[in-house]
Amino acid sequence: MRIGLVNLVTKSSEILSEPTAMVKASNLAPASDAGLNIVEIGRRMASRGHEVRIFVSDAFKPKAPMSGEERLRIDYVATSLTRLSPPALAPLTPSLGRILRDEKLDVVQSGELFQPGTALSWLGSSPDASFFVWQELDVLMRAPLGFVQSAYYRTIGKAIVKRCSSLIPRSVSARNHLIRHGIRGDRISQVVHSGVDTRIFRPLDRQECMAKFGVDGNEAVVLTAARLDPIKGLDLLIRAMAIVSKEIPRSVLVIQGDGPAYPDLKHLVDSLGLEDHVRFIRESFPHSEMPPLYSIADVFAVTSRIDLFPFVAIEAISCGVPLATSFSRGLKTDIVDKGGGVMLPQEAEAIGDSLVSLVQDRDRLAEISRRCRGLAEEDFDFEVCADRFLEVYGRAQ
Repeated sequence: MRIGLVNLVTKSSEILSEPTAMVKASNLAPASDAGLNIVEIGRRMASRGHEVRIFVSDAFKPKAPMSGEERLRIDYVATSLTRLSPPALAPLTPSLGRILRDEKLDVVQSGELFQPGTALSWLGSSPDASFFVWQELDVLMRAPLGFVQSAYYRTIGKAIVKRCSSLIPRSVSARNHLIRHGIRGDRISQVVHSGVDTRIFRPLDRQECMAKFGVDGNEAVVLTAARLDPIKGLDLLIRAMAIVSKEIPRSVLVIQGDGPAYPDLKHLVDSLGLEDHVRFIRESFPHSEMPPLYSIADVFAVTSRIDLFPFVAIEAISCGVPLATSFSRGLKTDIVDKGGGVMLPQEAEAIGDSLVSLVQDRDRLAEISRRCRGLAEEDFDFEVCADRFLEVYGRAQ
């Protein structure tokens, strides 16, 4: 098959708490397109003998584009009217339809029903091509965009759904969202998650990793990895550590990431007297170097106030690290409900109590850890994702 994957946005915006900066097209380009989720899935499709074309907004063209590979090509599509339709949120690529027609594809797949790129793909793709939407959004966006999104589902979205061979949800939560907004279940395929390379993200020797990061000697290590932004709820985790550190004196919270909230978070740590119990690692690591960091942890914590389905949670469970999250949606339906983690309360003190109970129950942690790794191999591995996509495509041929 000749497969076109429309994935215009490849990097999460780093302006989460600065809505006025949405109009800017700066700081969007990743260092490289190698290792990007959509590229890794496309690479595995290509390895099975298919011709794969990936279409990305040129606002996300990396500093070091991937060299051409047999059967796999990435096209960076010209992006227009960046102030009207910010690339960080919804890049507008008028030439996309013409490009898709010229490619003479058997399959066209776009990301998100509520995206200009999906409407352009729908209008531009050949009637002979099977058309799919890979849906990650599982809630309405905040007003006023939520009102626009709801209206879109009832109008343009409904027309796109009629053209679709299938909508492919990235999570059970995304599937439920589509059904809540009027899409029949028989129009929705099996879940195909964002993937992870389980050969790279795997459990490593914990003692060696703890020594590498200087956290050996601790009885409990709570890890999180996120941009330091207020919406990530890292202040809740820091306040929770005031409880954890009293009950488990040799405990530490490791926060990997950087961002505008660092000064406030550091001040909070100092004001609570938690300098010995909270450690910031502000440097970034290539994906291939993250498994040793995950492997230091008893639990990987997510306390986001707003989020989608963080890749870091998938990477953590692939390393056998139990997820502990106060953010539900896809993390709950696709990881916690399947035995790969636990739900935390919403308040900092209660989060602390829950973390203490969890890390002190070593048998339970070991059981969840085993399930985490199994879940990653069964549902999240890139090879599994590619096979599931091809199975869905095949049913439409």
